[in-house]
Amino acid sequence: MRRFWTAVIGPTAVAELLRLVTAARKKTSVPCPIRLSQLAAEGLVSLQPGQVHVRATIPPLGPDQTRRLPPALRAEHRTALALLLPRE
Repeated sequence: MRRFWTAVIGPTAVAELLRLVTAARKKTSVPCPIRLSQLAAEGLVSLQPGQVHVRATIPPLGPDQTRRLPPALRAEHRTALALLLPRE
């Protein structure tokens, strides 16, 4: 999913998200990310007074983010989702 999120929010925001996920797993703190508001706007983190909550894993793109991908990458994302979340 990193490849697709990078296309949507950029490499800096993705790198900061990965640092936040790692810090959460290790229960350590990190300096306030520059792209924190962008991560929150995309639903990748939630902000509480004095705290940043982050998921343990990076989720797949939602429909709004998927629409922002170029057509070839959108098709690649569809294929990746089918492998990740097979239907029964």
